[in-house]
Amino acid sequence: MTAVFTLAALVLAFFLFRSCWEEKLIYLPGNGMSVTNDKMPELMQAVIGERDFSAPKFADIATPDEAATADEAQPANNNGGVSAVKGLKRTENLSTGIKLTWDRQNGVTGYRVYWKDMNKKDSTYKLFSTVKEPGLEIRNLTAGSLYSFRVSAFSGTEEGEPAELLGATIPTEATGLHITKQKKGETSIAWDKNERADGYLLERCFSGKWSEYKTFDSETTEFTDKDLKNGKAYYYRIKPFREDSAGRLYGKSDSLRTVAGLVGPKDSGSQSMLGRISLNYKKSDYATGYQIYYSKDKKNWEQLTDTKKTHFSTARLDDGETYYFRIYPYKKVDDKEVTGWYTELKFKAKQEIYGEKVGETYVEVNLNEQHMWYIVDGEVYCES
Repeated sequence: MTAVFTLAALVLAFFLFRSCWEEKLIYLPGNGMSVTNDKMPELMQAVIGERDFSAPKFADIATPDEAATADEAQPANNNGGVSAVKGLKRTENLSTGIKLTWDRQNGVTGYRVYWKDMNKKDSTYKLFSTVKEPGLEIRNLTAGSLYSFRVSAFSGTEEGEPAELLGATIPTEATGLHITKQKKGETSIAWDKNERADGYLLERCFSGKWSEYKTFDSETTEFTDKDLKNGKAYYYRIKPFREDSAGRLYGKSDSLRTVAGLVGPKDSGSQSMLGRISLNYKKSDYATGYQIYYSKDKKNWEQLTDTKKTHFSTARLDDGETYYFRIYPYKKVDDKEVTGWYTELKFKAKQEIYGEKVGETYVEVNLNEQHMWYIVDGEVYCES
């Protein structure tokens, strides 16, 4: 008798459910409402129809490739008995990941983590992961990335108000810091633009003390430091940074050293003769020596010498070819050569001297440079 009654009850329930479904009526548990299926909010359909909250999938470590695929723009606001998440924060500075923690809530099934990629235009919030414990480590992110996170607690089909946070990863290191110009009392520097930096911090060291000297926005990549003490060494470091809810995350710095007022020497009668370039220049203030480079195209430079003298003659060059020279003064600081701004000269190699073209064999005696060369068939046969 009991079995017959149970079977009848099941059949009746099936036909009642079918009738309600055909009329497009759905009962929302927990709030006593009935709405038609076609008028049901899209987000509520996602929460009820696309997710099985009776057996949620939990994780405490996730990557973007493992993120949930539900296209939910906002957390559901069925917050009748679920409190808002508190204490949401980023806990570590990482270059390819973000660690989130928040306060534990009693009596909840778990937490949903939503995210929005702030590096992309028109990005919207999507469900990233569902976790049981209050914390999530996200790995395999790009350095210098910025994301907005929303974390909400849920119990059954009820979900509390989310807490929101901006989380970033450490930007890539600074590159390309170099001197662009130098004159008495001033040094101009520049660096490469970091596409995922919110700005840059310039640090300066003078007389052994480092300080946070200047802060620049993301579009600024050059600076002129003025009122410097000539002859004194200055050190510079540039650091890119990203800003999020926890503060600034600094990338590794690029650095350089310079000596204020260490500028290129003035030319003093340099000339092209006998197939060589004779470089003559005056002494630079504060210089202890000079590095001399040459190039044929002003792109590829090769060092010729490191000298303390104020004159230098090249070896035999190709007749008629144009050569460029840069003379860098340097000063020894802590046993290291710190170079200053350069003097650039341009010459065309020619076999003439005093308007006369010289053959492949000759004797050259130079009293100014204190040398004598005996050239045979274009090669130095003897020198003193």
